This record gives sequence, C-alpha cells and structure tokens, in this order.
Amino acid sequence: MRRAIDFIYDKFVGSFVKIIGIVMVLTILLQIFSRAFMKVPFAWTEEFSRITFMWFCFLGSGLAMKHKAHLGIDYLVNKMSEKRQKIFNIIINIIICVFSFIITFYGIRMMLVMHKQVSSVMRIPMSYFYAVIPVTGMLFLIVSLYMLWESLSNSKFNNSIPKER
Repeated sequence: MRRAIDFIYDKFVGSFVKIIGIVMVLTILLQIFSRAFMKVPFAWTEEFSRITFMWFCFLGSGLAMKHKAHLGIDYLVNKMSEKRQKIFNIIINIIICVFSFIITFYGIRMMLVMHKQVSSVMRIPMSYFYAVIPVTGMLFLIVSLYMLWESLSNSKFNNSIPKER
C-alpha cells in the first residue's frame, strides 16, 4: 500500500507538478516578452498562466499533505501524553477525511456546472479550471485514509504488546 501511494504521489503527481511549474514559468515569460517587445501581446498567456497556477498550487498542496509539509502548530500536541497524541491524530485524520470528501463531492458538482461556460480568450470550458478541486480532494482523501489506517493499526499494534518493566 505504501509503495502504491509513494508511486502515485512522488512519481506521477510530483512529475506532473514539475511539468506544470515549468509550463507556467515559460508562459509567464512569454507574456512578459510579448508585452515588452511586441506591439500586440499574446492574449492567451494570461489565461493559460492562471489555469497552470491553479493546478500547480492545488496539486502541490496534495503533495505537501502526503509529506506532512503543511503548516502546523504542534506545541500543544507535544505537551500531550503519547496515548492522547494518537487519539488526537486519529481525530484530525477523520476531520481531514470528511473535509476531503466534501471538497471532492462539491468540486465535481461545481465542475459539471462550470462546463457550460467557456473562458473568455481561449474558449475552453471553465470546468478545466475547476477540475483540479475534485482531483485535489481525492488526493487528500487517499492520503488521509492511509494516515488514518496507519494511525489505527499502529495504535492497535502498540496496545496489544505488553510494556516491559
């Protein structure tokens, strides 16, 4: 299970985020070049850089969650006993699962509604902009379910082994 999640996030999503980041930078550089040196700048670069920025940020947050790199204040958690820390970790993962499900569910609904509208310059469906929301929700859900499973299995495993004196 761990290898599959590592493959999905590190190889697939990580590579996709890198490619999107490069494309975003190149698009913004092209936009700057066309504004500075051409009489008529490219119209599509602003819209395309916006969609790549959205995908870059949202998918990057899914990677950050997998690597536990999101901002967190753990001062109070570190003051708790080990048993309370495990319980707290389980509660947090359940909350993240619920939040991830809500993001995925309503992201899909919003994406379906926005498919009827097209972008002003590139004339592509706006659902391409909003499709990243349910994708990120699914990435959050997969990681949070795995972390919850890992927390529950570790707590059961640790409780079943008698402590040495």
